[in-house]
Amino acid sequence: MPAFRKGFTRLARAPFRALGYDVVRRPEDEQPVIPGTFDARLHHDPASLPPEARDYLRDDNPRLGELRAQYGALDWPVRVASRWDEERLGAWLHFGYFRGDNMYIWHYRQSDEMARLYYFVFLQYVRERDHRRLLELLGEDGAFGCWTYRYPGLPVCSRDLLDSVNELLFLDRAMRIFDQTDLRVLDIGAGYGRLAHRASQALTNLKSYVCVDAVPESTFLSEFYLAYRKVTPPARVMALPEVEGFEPGQFDLAVNVHSFSECPQAVIVWWVERLARWHVPRLLVVPNEPEGFLSLEPSGQRLDYLGVLEQHGYRLVTEEKVFDDQAVRAVLGVEDRHCLFELDR
Repeated sequence: MPAFRKGFTRLARAPFRALGYDVVRRPEDEQPVIPGTFDARLHHDPASLPPEARDYLRDDNPRLGELRAQYGALDWPVRVASRWDEERLGAWLHFGYFRGDNMYIWHYRQSDEMARLYYFVFLQYVRERDHRRLLELLGEDGAFGCWTYRYPGLPVCSRDLLDSVNELLFLDRAMRIFDQTDLRVLDIGAGYGRLAHRASQALTNLKSYVCVDAVPESTFLSEFYLAYRKVTPPARVMALPEVEGFEPGQFDLAVNVHSFSECPQAVIVWWVERLARWHVPRLLVVPNEPEGFLSLEPSGQRLDYLGVLEQHGYRLVTEEKVFDDQAVRAVLGVEDRHCLFELDR
């Protein structure tokens, strides 16, 4: 169960338990997800799928088949999956509503009232720190099944938007990304291109933002999504076989948001070896753990990968809680961290 779900379960139960009652899961929430169908528990508004995307975002799309064949032919360690396997993707991913509640991003999973409370607190936290007014600049249209929340006098928000703005504001504090010249970013485990889209909107100084992912479905979706959002360039998507063509000095920053925590250590080693070889000077890691840096092995074992980073010259220089307000962390039940590493050689 994600941290924010646990936090809101505790928050919801407390007053009822004081009266001798408990909060339990509704029977309909136990019903299985039917792959490839619109599910109102997970996807917001069937009309949020743009008509021009309906025929393209399909499991039988030839481009997706091409990517699956290319990735399947690779015997690289980076292709070993512990969470992102075909079975889970097939069970959770609806291609047309890929911005709904799924493996890429956990949105909803509470009653309407509890979700509105959660996102109101989240929105107010980010808005108080958003000195660049990114919430208004970037906006949210709810396309592709994305859950959105509206409050009088406040910007429309979603978890996609709030997470992205919070991450960009951290990078601005830690390394002044808005003041860099011709900033070049590599996103490892880029998913459907969430942060690439938002960074391309926000950063007028962005020279390139390259998305890579070891999951062919992610490459397929990010290719489509970034073109749909008209942010290519500066954003672009590279298929996994092309990664070995990167050159030293090609990137100023690499980002890995919740990806290493869902990979085996061998995958992390593969990527970190290449980051060091390419001399990427900074690396943002957002782990799933409240402390430490742990992989996820196929067996379910968790291994510490901080030593992998340090062995290849990456040192942790800045670490902040995603929510630096202890009260907000307690209410939302989130203890995630933004961690910036620098290469010392």
